[in-house]
Amino acid sequence: NFLHCQYNEDISRGMFAFGTVTNIAISIAAYMGYREIYLIGTDCNNLKQHIVNDVSNKEKDDVYLSQMLDAQLKGYQKIKNQMEKKGIHIYNATRGGALEVFPRVNVDSLFTEV
Repeated sequence: NFLHCQYNEDISRGMFAFGTVTNIAISIAAYMGYREIYLIGTDCNNLKQHIVNDVSNKEKDDVYLSQMLDAQLKGYQKIKNQMEKKGIHIYNATRGGALEVFPRVNVDSLFTEV
């Protein structure tokens, strides 16, 4: 069960996806010293299009999709808890989507015109 995996501050000792590769990217950003991490394009509601055929098919879709989404949301919560312990803040700057584990920010507010 991936929820019992431990977070490694030293990524050379291994990283855990906790249900989604986004959590590996978060771990790398934390290791690199970032104190604020902004997620862009992490909709968390388009899972069906991201599953390869050997994991799911039409007969199994609903069961596996539900389990995978649940695992992802628990994984996001786990990485959020780990980052908060380190004083690292994660924000969801995605337009729309279903990921509500992280506080939302407006993506347009992150960039200034040159």
